[in-house]
This record gives sequence, structure tokens and C-alpha cells, in this order.
Amino acid sequence: MHLLPEFRKASKRTDKVNFGTVDCTIHNQLCQQSGINSYPTTIMYNQTVRHYFNGQHQEHAIIDFIDDILNPTVITLDNDLYIKLVENKKFEEMWLVDFFMPWCHPCQQLSGEWRTLSKVK
Repeated sequence: MHLLPEFRKASKRTDKVNFGTVDCTIHNQLCQQSGINSYPTTIMYNQTVRHYFNGQHQEHAIIDFIDDILNPTVITLDNDLYIKLVENKKFEEMWLVDFFMPWCHPCQQLSGEWRTLSKVK
């Protein structure tokens, strides 16, 4: 597994997150309960929210993913926030809004690109 060494490297670079692995060939019931049906599946559990990792399986991408979850630069808009922040924005403000469906695989793959783009100043 090429991801495991990258996880080990990333785990040494942050003390904000605990790392763990589950072998679904041994712990099949746990994987089924968690809704895991493709491999590898990497999830960050932040309070009650699951964040699925869709980036490259490299140390820097894992660290960036963790940082993006703990210090978000992209916010999730609901109807009220959209009206408040986007429709009623100041003239000089600009917003780039991604409209997506959570089950859309290309949308999921682009989520990391959105986070990268949001950091460009």
C-alpha cells in the first residue's frame, strides 16, 4: 500500500490529528458500518462531520487536507448565507461559488482544487 508510508510521514508533521488505519479484510463489519465500499477511503472525523479525502496520496496533500479542514478557506453556503454573503456583497467583493452535488465524483475530485484556489491572493 503506497498510502501508508505517506500517512506515517504526515503523522510526524502534525500533532493536531490522530492517525489510524483499518484493514477491511480483517475488520469487514466495521468497514461496512462506516459505508466503505472503495479502497483506499480516507476520512477525517472532525467532531460529528466526516471529511472525505480525495487528493493525491502524498504527504504534502494529506497535510494540506488536514490544514484545510482545521482552518477552512472555503465555506459551505446554505440559502441564508448565500443571500447574506453573496447576493448582498459589497461592490468590491468577489465570490467564486461552486454549485455541486455531493455524489458527483468529479465534484469530489475538484474539492481540493477549490481549497488551493481559495488560498491564492
